[in-house]
Amino acid sequence: MTRPTTARSTGETGDTYVPWPDDTAAGTDDDDGDGFTVEDGDCDDADVYVNPGRSENEAEEQRRRQQRQRLPRRLRNGPEVLPRPRRAPARRRQDPRHIVGVDDFGDTDWEVLSWTTPP
Repeated sequence: MTRPTTARSTGETGDTYVPWPDDTAAGTDDDDGDGFTVEDGDCDDADVYVNPGRSENEAEEQRRRQQRQRLPRRLRNGPEVLPRPRRAPARRRQDPRHIVGVDDFGDTDWEVLSWTTPP
């Protein structure tokens, strides 16, 4: 009988085991997928935007950009079309004469010096 090539004998007992990859080395996994591990200097391996190759300002700007993208487009970019200005409501036609000046000449009654009529 031939033994499978992946199993090894432990020696005296005859038990077999399958070798697993060495996953005991800490920091070899890149949990956030940014290409940097804890051994490479990634201080927050749960956040893809925090790594040694990115400044803090870039990371903060990326977070803000991501939050803006989650908003609906109308809130993200503001109104796409500005509202058209409305016309003022029509006014009733007023008296065409305008008072230019008023003087009382020291009296208690006021007098109109002149008036104009708009063209």
